[in-house]
Parts: sequence; C-alpha cells; structure tokens
Amino acid sequence: MSSKVIKYTTIIGIILILVAIVLVPKLLKSDKEPNNTKTEQANLRVQIQIVQKEIIEDKLVLSGTLSPFEEVEIKPEISGRVTNINFKEGGNTQKGNILVKLNDSDLRAELLRSKERIKLLESIESRQKQLLDKKGISVEEYEISLNELNMQRATVSYIEAMIDKTEIRAPFSGILGIREISNGAIVSPEKVITTLQIIDRLRLDFTIPQRYATEIKAGQNVQFKVPPSDKVHTAKVYVIEPRIDRSTRTVRLRAEYRNIDRIFPGTYVEVELIKDTKEELFMIPTQALIPDLESDKVYVYENGEAVIRKVSSGFRNETHVSITDGLQTGDSLITSGIMMLRPGMKVDISKNQ
Repeated sequence: MSSKVIKYTTIIGIILILVAIVLVPKLLKSDKEPNNTKTEQANLRVQIQIVQKEIIEDKLVLSGTLSPFEEVEIKPEISGRVTNINFKEGGNTQKGNILVKLNDSDLRAELLRSKERIKLLESIESRQKQLLDKKGISVEEYEISLNELNMQRATVSYIEAMIDKTEIRAPFSGILGIREISNGAIVSPEKVITTLQIIDRLRLDFTIPQRYATEIKAGQNVQFKVPPSDKVHTAKVYVIEPRIDRSTRTVRLRAEYRNIDRIFPGTYVEVELIKDTKEELFMIPTQALIPDLESDKVYVYENGEAVIRKVSSGFRNETHVSITDGLQTGDSLITSGIMMLRPGMKVDISKNQ
C-alpha cells in the first residue's frame, strides 16, 4: 500500500513540476507586457519656442586696441646734467610747463662773452661806416666788418637756442608717466625721461574686411566691449585709411572714445560695428536647425505631432541662426530632442521649459 502512495505521489509531483515549467514563464510575460505597452505609448517630451520676428542689427565683431589720443616719450634734445626735476610722477601738466632743467652755466658764460663781443664789433662797424661815407675805406673793408658782426649775432642766437633746449617742456597738456631719471644724472638725446599722454580721450584702432569698406563712413558710431565685461561703450569713427592693405585685404579705421570709464590705454577690445541695414528676421537656436544637402529643416509642433518643415537659413552668430523662408509668426518650433524626433511622431510639450 505504501508503495502505491509513493508512486502516485511521485507522478503528481512530476505533473506539478511540468505545469509550473509551462505556466510560470507565461505569467511572467503577461506581467511585463502591460509595462512595455505603457512605455511604447509614452510620448517624447520636448521644449518649444514660439517663432517671432526680431529686429536684427547687421554688425561685425572685430578686434581693436585702445591707445592714448596723444602720447610722446619725453627726451632731451641735447646732452647734459639734470639740475632740476619739476614734475610729479603720474601727475597732470599743462602745455609749455618746464619738466626738467639741464645745466646751462657754460652756455650762459659763452652767451655773455658773445654779447660783449657784439658790442665791440658794433663799435667797429660804426666807425667803418663813417670812414666809408668819407671814402676813407673801400666797400669791401666795410663789408668784412659788417659780416663779422652778423656772424657774432648768429652765434648769440645759436647759444640762446641751446639754452632753450636745456629746458625740457611739455609739448601738450596731459598726464605724466613714471620718472626714469634722478637729479644729477647725465642724460643724452636717447634717454627717456618720462612719458606724456592724453587719456581722457582714447583712439580706438581696428580693421575691417575690404568688402565692408564702402559701408562704413566717418562720423558713424561703433560699439565695443572690454572682455570679460559685457558693458557696451560707444566711440565715433573719425578717420578711414584711404587704401586697402595688400597683405591682409583690410581697411584701417580710427575712432575717438571719451574715456569716462577710465579705461587703460593699450586695452584689447571687441568692436561691434553696427551697419545701417536693419531687418526683421526669425532667429532660432542653432541646435534646432537640421542641416541637409537639399534643404535645411526644422521640426514644428502641430496637433501633438512633430512635423518637419523645410527652411532657408541666413547669417549666424554664436547661438542663433536666421531663417529667411519656411517659418511663420506663431509657429511652435521644437528646440530639444531633435536627434530623437521622426516626422509625424507624437510629442508632448515639456512643463519645465
């Protein structure tokens, strides 16, 4: 009896095992199928931008440099010993002020001697003139004495000019730089004493490609920024080089900037040259445009679907591209998930845009 129970028990166990082998995978599959269906039915969430026309200023971004409106290195015209320094480093000075005085004692002594000699020669010339009037001497003899007098007068003028050169003056009003000499120093015409600059106005020098040469005129405003600042400054073009550089095919321009922000001369700037033409264009993010050999394309949102649209693109900047044809005001442009989209694909608008 026990053997039959064991036999039946074994058969029932085998049957249960076989049933489990067959049914369990089906049950597991049935559990997964609803999730897969749910995943397939979920729409891709995208961000959109409502297309609107913008007023676009056609401008060039160029490299430029700010320089002092006037600048000069102060150097002596003659060699000599410094006896007096009459300026403060970094201070302002006016045109004609004496900045440095060189020793002139030997020149003044020579000047005094020459003036005394002139008195003697004038006396001689006067007597010779009287003798000439009385026919006591020839014209040639008188002219020798007159010529000697005139030569001595020229010598006095030369010495006075040399004395003037011992006074080193400011050629224009401005701000002085760092002093490079000390009292008692022996200087030569090659020695830089200091610098003098006008920095309340600055020159902005930059170049433009030759194709834009006829579009820029003197008197036109340009804007520039000093990286990394985004603050915009304005300068006015006052001169244009009347020729094109053969090596770079560019034209040199110079603008004047009133230095109200005290920008240092020598600063690198980015010049934004605004041209006269202004247009109303559609500007879209660069990542929304799909380049193609036949025509550029974009995706727009229509009735819950991603609809592909052929467009014509224009100029670009760092982040946007202009669209000249293919879009209308009010279109819902898809700006995210572009690589995952397919024409006619169901999409939802992201709530986090």
